[in-house]
Amino acid sequence: MTDARRNRPHLTVGVDLGGTKVAAAAVLPDGVGPVHSASTPAQDGPDAVIHTIVSLVARIAAEHEGADLTTVGIGAAGSIDPVSGVVVASTASFADWVGTRLTDEVRAALRPLFGDVRVGAVNDVTAHALGEASARGCGATASMLVIAVGTGVGGALLLAGRPLIGARNAAGEIGHIPVSEAEDLTCSCGLRGHLEAIGSGPGLRALHLSRGGDPGAVDARAIVRLAADGDRLAAESIAISARAIGRAIAGLVVATDPAAVVVSGGLAASDGLWWDVVHDTVRAILPAPFQDLDVLRSELGPRAAMVGAALWATRSRQEER
Repeated sequence: MTDARRNRPHLTVGVDLGGTKVAAAAVLPDGVGPVHSASTPAQDGPDAVIHTIVSLVARIAAEHEGADLTTVGIGAAGSIDPVSGVVVASTASFADWVGTRLTDEVRAALRPLFGDVRVGAVNDVTAHALGEASARGCGATASMLVIAVGTGVGGALLLAGRPLIGARNAAGEIGHIPVSEAEDLTCSCGLRGHLEAIGSGPGLRALHLSRGGDPGAVDARAIVRLAADGDRLAAESIAISARAIGRAIAGLVVATDPAAVVVSGGLAASDGLWWDVVHDTVRAILPAPFQDLDVLRSELGPRAAMVGAALWATRSRQEER
């Protein structure tokens, strides 16, 4: 690095790579900058996805002229080897995603534009958990279970402030817990009977259609609106889906005993029936020793994964020194 670059302010960018949208922002000492987003070209292959990431990062760097882009953190869908940055498992939502050398390929694409940039990647819900813990001022003793309900259903567990990664880099894949309510529904992984097949946004829609719901309800938000307008079938579908999520959360709580649970994602952000059913289901199932558990909505919302991904990449950079 030249002296000129060394003396410039450093810029860190966090990226949230989801199944439908890629969002990115500068993660600054005083908060998160403006969020830039683009549709995820998930079915167009890894090259298209990486091009989208790099384009967003370059756009943010252009807004911070005079700063030196040093670090990019990516919270990515799928199971990510946090050391190598390779995608080790994924659902069919992303074409040819398994085996993608995510950090290496993003780093290589950024090099002609910015020189050597540190790139770190971790599962998107793990990134979300790290961001939430940071926002809530949780220290090195923090334990937190984060459940994200959106295009898919994912989870992450922080123990002593660090995420549990697992022997297969797949800890937190709660969307693939088997639940009886989904036995006739196909999960994004291709198997039947998984929580994601009924608890995710697309899963809720599939459930609603299987029960004779209006095909014009194109997504979970439309079903939530129908329920708010008094549609009984929509309300019943939401309740079935939300109870399955609540029971899964309760099971994870008694197995891991976190200090708090944070629920995030598009459905968690909706007021009313979905949140009430999830919250009440968790409370009804948990035995007495767990009744003081805080079940909370996300504080940072969709920005949490960007903050957490940036923290992950920054931490990795510091530990290499």
